Amino acid sequence: MTPASTQERLIQAASTGRIPTVDELGQSDQVAQQLTELASTAVAPLAAGVLATAMADDTAGTWTSTVRSFATGTAAQSSVLALADTIDILLATPATTAVAGPGLHDAMLRDFDALVSDHPHLAAARLEGALRVALSGTTTPYLVLDRLTRRVDQMPSDYVEALPRLLGAALDTWAGDDALTHPLRTTLQRLTELDDLGADADATFELGCDALRAALNATDEPTVLTGVQAAEQLFTTVGNSEEGRDDAAVYRQACRAVIAFARRDREAVQAASVELEQLLRQRRAWHLNTHLPDWRLHRLDAETAWLNLVLDLRTASDRLAEATWLDTWTAIAELGKVYEAERPRMPQVTTGLSTVIKPVIENAVAENAALLDQLKRAVEADRKRPQPVLPASADALLGAIRNRERHQHRSTLTTDDDAEPDGARLQRTAPSLLRLAPIVRSHLLATLDDVDLAALDTLVRAAAPPAAEHPVLSAMRTDIVDRLERDPRFIGEARAAVIALLERTLTFLLDRYNRGGPLAPGMKDIIKKIKPGEKPPVEADLQQEFHIWLAAPWELAGRVHTEVSKVSTGRTDVHIRIGEIVLSTEVKREETDASQENLDQYLAQAAEYSGSNIPFSQLLVLDISDHRHGTRSLIDCAWTRSYTPTDHASPRHVIAAVVIGNRPTPRFLTTRTM
Repeated sequence: MTPASTQERLIQAASTGRIPTVDELGQSDQVAQQLTELASTAVAPLAAGVLATAMADDTAGTWTSTVRSFATGTAAQSSVLALADTIDILLATPATTAVAGPGLHDAMLRDFDALVSDHPHLAAARLEGALRVALSGTTTPYLVLDRLTRRVDQMPSDYVEALPRLLGAALDTWAGDDALTHPLRTTLQRLTELDDLGADADATFELGCDALRAALNATDEPTVLTGVQAAEQLFTTVGNSEEGRDDAAVYRQACRAVIAFARRDREAVQAASVELEQLLRQRRAWHLNTHLPDWRLHRLDAETAWLNLVLDLRTASDRLAEATWLDTWTAIAELGKVYEAERPRMPQVTTGLSTVIKPVIENAVAENAALLDQLKRAVEADRKRPQPVLPASADALLGAIRNRERHQHRSTLTTDDDAEPDGARLQRTAPSLLRLAPIVRSHLLATLDDVDLAALDTLVRAAAPPAAEHPVLSAMRTDIVDRLERDPRFIGEARAAVIALLERTLTFLLDRYNRGGPLAPGMKDIIKKIKPGEKPPVEADLQQEFHIWLAAPWELAGRVHTEVSKVSTGRTDVHIRIGEIVLSTEVKREETDASQENLDQYLAQAAEYSGSNIPFSQLLVLDISDHRHGTRSLIDCAWTRSYTPTDHASPRHVIAAVVIGNRPTPRFLTTRTM
């Protein structure tokens, strides 16, 4: 088969919407050479797709050298679009990045200086490809850093206009290394001074993001607020210098909301939140169905995460302005949620927001005797309830105020305080578990010693990688989000809330699939093979594990509860509230048939809980059916279903996920007879 016929077959397959396998193209040794020769042609993305598919099934490394040669061959690619698509495919997974990355990096920088002058658009695309390889850690950053930070005074504007976005991406990833970030910031600052090249507004925007990131990494309130104010000024400058900069406007309003909350300016917080909601609706409409590469999606997610935070700040401001709370339980729950506020999904952000938010809430409550009394009474009463309703952050808020009072008055602790309280024990050994519901904390404290508590704390913090960093979880996330995005209601804070829950659910599936055993010492093993006569795990066992997994990290801190009543006249198993968004997860157990079709029997119940809120919910099933022949792959453990209860009702969407229990040790599996 000639390269021409290989190219024809690729084009023919693409017209039918599929990528052929290498076996379909002919003998592998001939195909390898022919695919390599296509790296510089218009069908390079199709050839890259064939190689990526071959790599996914290549346990023997047969196609490694071909992929490397193909990556090197992209240096001769003259089409910007073909090159961009090819790079996306070669860097789509860690496996292909590790193989193709070094050759691609070198190819993108070959004869680079001449290309900048002669073909600036292509040079910008190649620099982006080399940067993406360096950001993945596959190569060292220094050659890319050199190209990014050269003087641009005499360079073509078509090339220079692309630099701020690339410099910003580099700052996002390398923010903790001053040796790398100092020249990046210097270059951005220089670009702001060259308004004739058309990159000054973009460079100012990236400097604003960098200033905001630095502020949110500070540990003292004055530094945080000064940094947020500096970022707000930079975003304002962008808006004043260039029309239509809705991205800068979004961050400007987010900064204003944080500053206003710190100053306890309720009206300003409300104004910022209203403006931010409108901006994100407008931004979503303007960018509907436009393509944004996966490696840049974190910026879009960060915007919706900021909206969630700002809406929570508005609610908290309203509560703190009240003389007394007419609905004490709701008010404290809302304040507690903000007190342990989730962080916007900005790279390298740590403690800055808490540094600003916590003192405002503590001071406002402590200064109002009526509110403080209501807080004390409510928390004390909640501790005695069989089903506590207040988040753990309410305890933390009350504890912070009491600690401050003790310090201010230098009083002697009472006899009751001599024994270490449960909250203090968790703060010392497993602080992430403070965000669990009190009834779950009490159970863990009663059954686990300090060593086991510390082990559980470590587990829930870092047992699984972020979904975006795992090749299978990333594919699952993308597929589910793509399907949900077909519904126009999947926007703004609804989209952000669903994705936050989805990502944590996916990492839970990964942990339960690979690690097995009990989630933590002292808990029931719901994964192991069930022996004859042994009591099988029940739904409540899975519910407890899932609750712990969801509630401990910062993203959902103080928002997760179990067995919440009066939802669609029923009671949800796991209940999450983010602002006014409510998401429910129905937990089930399946003993015989956990196929997608059979699990559809639970759709009506899972979907019903979303009837009075956004039309998205989850179904989590413990599959304890017979697995003597092996289990389904992880990628088959989550999917979406739509459910319409009546002919004229709007559809609701359920994310279904399966945790596989009753699993034999692999060496005891038997091969299924076909």
